[in-house]
Parts: sequence; C-alpha cells; structure tokens
Amino acid sequence: MQLPIANETPIATPAVLRLLPKRPSVFRHRAWWIGALVAGLVVVVGTAIDLGRRPVSPEPPVLLLAPVTRGLVIGTVRASGYLEPLGPGDATRLQLVAAVPESDLARVRTGQGARFTVPAYPGRSHVGRVSKLLGLQDRNGARVLPVVLSVENDDGSLLPGMSASVAITTSSDTGVFRVPRAALEFAPKPGRGQPDDPAVWIAEGPQHSFTRVPVEVGVVDESFAEIRTRADGVLREGAAVVSGYANVK
Repeated sequence: MQLPIANETPIATPAVLRLLPKRPSVFRHRAWWIGALVAGLVVVVGTAIDLGRRPVSPEPPVLLLAPVTRGLVIGTVRASGYLEPLGPGDATRLQLVAAVPESDLARVRTGQGARFTVPAYPGRSHVGRVSKLLGLQDRNGARVLPVVLSVENDDGSLLPGMSASVAITTSSDTGVFRVPRAALEFAPKPGRGQPDDPAVWIAEGPQHSFTRVPVEVGVVDESFAEIRTRADGVLREGAAVVSGYANVK
C-alpha cells in the first residue's frame, strides 16, 4: 500500500531539493525518502569541505607579564654526592663528597655554605660547608671537581653511605632589581631566541607597547636573575616585563 505524501516534504534547502529524485508513480514511498536522505548528506558533506577550505585568521598571541621586583637573589651550584666517615670507626662525624661539574669550578671556593638533602628524610634540609677542593676527575665521560663538605650531624640521623643532593651557595645579592629568568629568554617572535646581548622587554602605556632594554645580568638563581642597566630611570620596581607567551587553547 502506497502512503500519501502530501504535506510530508522533508525540510531541505533548494540545493537539496534539486538533488531529490523525481517521484514517478512506480517509486514507493520508502525509496523516495532514501533518495532524499542521500541528497541531504551530499549537501552537508560538501558544505563541511567548503568550510574546511576557508582560511582561519590566527589568534594574536597572549603575552605573560611579570613585575620587576627588588629582593634577594642567591646563586647556587648543584651537585650530587655521598656521606662518608670523617675518621675510621666514627659514624657520627661525617663529611660529604660531592661531584661539581667542571663548568662550575670557578664559582666554588672553600668556606662557602651549603644545604643538602638525603632520600631517607624527604623535606628535611641539612647544613654543610665547603672544606676542601680536590683535583679534577673523569667520571662517566664527564669532568667533575670532587668537593668535600663538613656536615653537622649532632643528632646522629645521618649515616655513612647515604646519597645526597647538594646546593652550594656561591653568591648572593639583596635589594637588587630582579626579573624571572624567563624574561631574559623572551623573543618577540616565537621560535627565535634573544640576541647575544641580554635584554628584557618592558611594557609601557595602556596599549602595552614594548621597549627592548639591554641589561647586565648579575647573580642568577633557580627563579630570578639580577639585572642592571646603564639607562637611568628605565628599570623601576613594579615595571612590567614580558616573560613569555601563554598557552591558550
């Protein structure tokens, strides 16, 4: 039995209607609807392909700003080592032998303070001091400087043979202008590094126009770098410097 199709025309665009199969009397109602569905799919797929070919305007990059601050910058040299007895048969008096990379050799001197941690006491910091610099050695294909540190072990919690991660304080400056280390690595065009002369980019005005300011770099720690410039008034506390691009998705 063939059902009437009056007032049952599918919702479609003129393009779809042109693709619809004619309805000769020999066609049954179901076949006509299948043809209408196929025609609709052709238009939808064609529209999607056309949209995919249209150029999409790239979003402008979002910049991260950080303030210039005054504060303390502590330079450190990091190394790994192990604890050993200071004398035979005495497990309470220990020293720490750390392997400092050859590239940091010029920054390490006797008398410098240090802090170290051991895996047995996570989150706990111990105090030491550089007491001796030994000769350069080759270890695993790298040149290192063995450094001996005297350590405090009044409570006897440290034991010979423990491994340690050491941070030797090599320099410190207080009350200096400092910026995040990333500010010294920023380049206006992503993928292009800074020129050889260090500089920071300072944001000025309500429109955030940027000015490149050459600087001299002083003490650098894990988070901040001390900066100086010969241009009077350019660096001031609270000035905004560009520290990178935000990852916007």
